[in-house]
Amino acid sequence: AKAIGNGSCFLKNQQLHSIEIQSVSLKLASKLIIHLVQNWQEEIKSEMKLWIRIITSCCEDEQETDLRLAAADALVNVAPFFLTNQNLLLGLSDTLLLWKCVIQLLQSEEQIVRDAAAGVVRVALSQESIFRKKELDFHVVNASMALDLTFSVLCDLLQQWKQTSSGIPVLLEWLLGKEDLKDFKATTLVGNDYLFDKGQANFWAEKLTHSRQLSEHLLLLIPESHVSPCDQEQLQQLKRLASDQAWLVTQLLQEMPPVPEFSRSIEFTKLAIQKERISICLKILTLLDAGNQACRKQEGLAKDDC
Repeated sequence: AKAIGNGSCFLKNQQLHSIEIQSVSLKLASKLIIHLVQNWQEEIKSEMKLWIRIITSCCEDEQETDLRLAAADALVNVAPFFLTNQNLLLGLSDTLLLWKCVIQLLQSEEQIVRDAAAGVVRVALSQESIFRKKELDFHVVNASMALDLTFSVLCDLLQQWKQTSSGIPVLLEWLLGKEDLKDFKATTLVGNDYLFDKGQANFWAEKLTHSRQLSEHLLLLIPESHVSPCDQEQLQQLKRLASDQAWLVTQLLQEMPPVPEFSRSIEFTKLAIQKERISICLKILTLLDAGNQACRKQEGLAKDDC
């Protein structure tokens, strides 16, 4: 485990090392993590946290292609142990963090990175507990279908783990994408002095497609979910956040000067897409709230009968 602890130098001084050395170090650390978990020879909780931080860092969009490929390879190798295991060895929070890394890689602009990350889905579908439900040959999974399948597999796993109540708020945070709105606010207020960029617009349109895919699977998960009081409080916080964002997006759109559609800036495209993402999120939150109220009502009637 001490060898993984040395990964702190890797994480803090990435710029000092060649990409090849970083990639090899990541692969070796991942194999060591698997070995230690299989044998559980010592307490490695802190090393696990550090390894997750390294993986998360390597999946960021600004990283070199080879480093993101190494991260994808590591995620494929650890998938049976940490991502799709019937036992949550890392706990729900860290497991979902690794799944978020997979989703980030599957949205990469580089096909080679998406193809590598699709390997995680193939590993998941090769497992009998998941394969029986999907009835899909894991050998045919490619990058274009992998992201939708990832959301489907993850929602299935939340049910198997009996963690839908805690998992839904996390997935809704992904759907909302609250970090994006800060960029909208900053760039929109500075000004809109450049024309519509088709490439950037397509990138944001893909984000909307991915949000719609996630929302479809969340809607299927709602009937199978009973949200605990603790998680209901988190959902209420999300609802307030989404409502605040909806108001802000509306204000920013109103502040934009009227222009022909062909000359609209990328900020307009981002805001329009974020508006739909917020709308989808609020719709799901409303459905969850209605379901929770119905459950409470039924529980009240059951008590009265007693």
